[in-house]
Amino acid sequence: PWNPLGSAFGVLGQAVLLGTLAMLLSLFMRPQMERVAGVFVRQPLVAGGVGLLTVLVSPFVALFMIVTIILILAVPFLALGLFLAWLFGVIAVGMEVGERFTRSVGQDWSPTRTAGFGTFLIVLISQGLGIIPCFGWLAPFLLGAAGVGAVLLAFFEARNRPLVAAPAPGPDEALPPAS
Repeated sequence: PWNPLGSAFGVLGQAVLLGTLAMLLSLFMRPQMERVAGVFVRQPLVAGGVGLLTVLVSPFVALFMIVTIILILAVPFLALGLFLAWLFGVIAVGMEVGERFTRSVGQDWSPTRTAGFGTFLIVLISQGLGIIPCFGWLAPFLLGAAGVGAVLLAFFEARNRPLVAAPAPGPDEALPPAS
């Protein structure tokens, strides 16, 4: 039997857990989260499409790995990689939601609090919609797919970007102090 109270507490628990994890990740991986959130903001449909394609193709890739027997040990790493990409993508999107929310209400919160609140909010809403029978799974699935796509696009974008050294000071520019 369906227990709406238990489902509501489960959604609240997931939102609190992911919000807390977002706060922790924002302490250590803020630039990477901003890069993924930037890709999501610039290209949401492309990120969603890449994420959907990844989610649809990955079972066939796993089956191919199992059939070849040599790559059977890589299947758990594929599953773990997809899970971590989903998690990081949802948290990065939540960070962007938190930043937009705090700007809209005229507040200036710390980046850690902003990331935690935004992730809490987006997980609460998407998983709350997930309680609805029949089509409720669609909101969390699309959010996760867009997050996976944004992570993959940010990864390939960073890989293709050439490393550029800082320009040397010109003859008329003063050198910075040595100490």
